[in-house]
Amino acid sequence: MKKTLKRGLALLLAILLTLGVSAVASAAAPAAPMKAPELTAAAVDLAALPPCVLEITTQPTDTTFVMYEEQPNLAGLVITASGGGLDAPAVVDYDAAITDRTPAKDKFVWDFYVQRNYDVGWVVGDNQAMLYVWGYQWTTFHPEKEIDGVWYGTFDQEEVFFWYTAITVKAIARTTSMENALVLALDTPAKLELLPYVTWADGSVSCEAYQWYKFTAPQDGYYIFRSDGAERGRTLYSEDGEAYRVNTIDPWAYLCDKDGNWLDDDDDSYGNYNFAIYRQMKANELVYLYVGAYSGEEATIDVVVSRLGDTQPVLKLKGNEVRAVYHEHIDFSGLLEDEDQDWWYISKYDSSCLRYGVYGIKRGVTYVTLATQDGRSAQVKVTIEYSLSQWLCVIFLGGFIWLPYTSYGTFNLFWEIGNLLGYGVGNALIELFADWLYQLRYLLLGLRRW
Repeated sequence: MKKTLKRGLALLLAILLTLGVSAVASAAAPAAPMKAPELTAAAVDLAALPPCVLEITTQPTDTTFVMYEEQPNLAGLVITASGGGLDAPAVVDYDAAITDRTPAKDKFVWDFYVQRNYDVGWVVGDNQAMLYVWGYQWTTFHPEKEIDGVWYGTFDQEEVFFWYTAITVKAIARTTSMENALVLALDTPAKLELLPYVTWADGSVSCEAYQWYKFTAPQDGYYIFRSDGAERGRTLYSEDGEAYRVNTIDPWAYLCDKDGNWLDDDDDSYGNYNFAIYRQMKANELVYLYVGAYSGEEATIDVVVSRLGDTQPVLKLKGNEVRAVYHEHIDFSGLLEDEDQDWWYISKYDSSCLRYGVYGIKRGVTYVTLATQDGRSAQVKVTIEYSLSQWLCVIFLGGFIWLPYTSYGTFNLFWEIGNLLGYGVGNALIELFADWLYQLRYLLLGLRRW
């Protein structure tokens, strides 16, 4: 049961009790969490906890990095994180956080990632980007092997914090590698030899395999740049129960124009960890493809470019519009004309209305582009609205206040109120009031900065 929902319902219930009104209604409101790094145990439902707040208190000393080939340097960064599953605001020094990630009972670890602006891509010089920060806690220990009286094993990892904030980083163009780029020929696989990746003490992974390729379109057309030979790591078993470990081979790629400016990138959209980048090109247009790969062993992947036709193939659908319920999962499979289509994905959508999964997180209209491995695509109009039961909650129970805080999954209001009473109305009201004061403080601080 989400604490935020409990507090909101507690306030509403207290008001209704004061007015002598009995609340009787049930509602269904659904959804699912955003995609997060893989964990060994279920992550804490952060939406059920106080809102996460992230503030950069000390900017990095020098964020300079080589465009496309490095992550921005965050040395010297200090952040203040609060909310989520944190008991109190935490001041996190990046330099210290990345050097001590050894698992230990109840220990906190932090992950940092800088994401460029998808609409623009990296440019030489200053870039406005987004800093993402995850906070995890090592929890339950699972002993596996005893050596000299000491048990060794693994820990579960619980996500207790996730938020993001704007950051400015500086990119330097890398031209020497492009000058030595290998030529890609149409429909002719280019080999890329992989060496096992190295995981450093700070948790970062170095990629030992990377290469620039250049390609000149022989004619106008719609082209695909893809990899072949990727592998999802897993354990297989023989009929006799003998285990065989398949190592992960995970390539990714950036596509740049003749001047090295970002055009597009991809990681896993071709299935089984292979990348695929599609582009409409003019005859004699020159592009560069930067390919990297992580591998658990020595291996080889193929890099291939093919022409799919004069223009992007159209994905035939039974309809081009879907109506969805607020916070419910949006199922597009019923639109597919080819019901045997075994792999397709959503290539573009408005993140303000949809969330990975895909779930409707905001009422309104948005557009989604569906695509298949062979490059076919189609745009679908998605209209997100309240269900009847949700409208009843909005009209009679102040749902416009608390529905946005409900979990992404079907709930029943009777059941929620029952849990609320067990949680304690007074306790919920106190914590809700504390949350409001907390948010008001940051609102006033933001207005003061402005």
